[in-house]
Amino acid sequence: REIEVEGLKKTNPERFMKLLERYKGKEADTEAVTETILRTGIFETPETEVTEEGTLRIKVKEKFSFLPIPFASASSGTYMGGLVIMDNNAFGLMNSLAAGGFFSDSSYSFFAGYSHRQGADEPFGWQFAVNSGKTDAETENEYGTVLHRYSGTKYGISGGISCRPLPGIRLGTKAGY
Repeated sequence: REIEVEGLKKTNPERFMKLLERYKGKEADTEAVTETILRTGIFETPETEVTEEGTLRIKVKEKFSFLPIPFASASSGTYMGGLVIMDNNAFGLMNSLAAGGFFSDSSYSFFAGYSHRQGADEPFGWQFAVNSGKTDAETENEYGTVLHRYSGTKYGISGGISCRPLPGIRLGTKAGY
């Protein structure tokens, strides 16, 4: 009859409840509820119980969803590095957000992207991303003579939609410029 949730920290309670709306008014299937919650990738295995009054009680524990990924490398007189920051529960909405940048001795690039997970009552999910970068490069022969110089700036934007026609199947399309 009802669903009660305990343990949400970052996740928006309304968004979480929309995930489980399809189970309201039906015979409680705790295995299916557990599978639905785990499929988000945001929660550890929940504790579920059904009371005599017909209330499904769920106790969840959110996984750490924020992940910074730094990297660096150097070889043959060149270097490269960067940082990517990801959040798999952006704004508590169970969506994904990533931003980052890369640099080397001759170029740099920045990007950001957001992915809205298709909710149970939504026909589509969507994605949006932007990027920018600049490269300045020279090609030299073995004597140090510059054979070619290149300088370029890039900007990009892309977006897409996706849907789940059947459980376990996701169809999508993207376009960019």
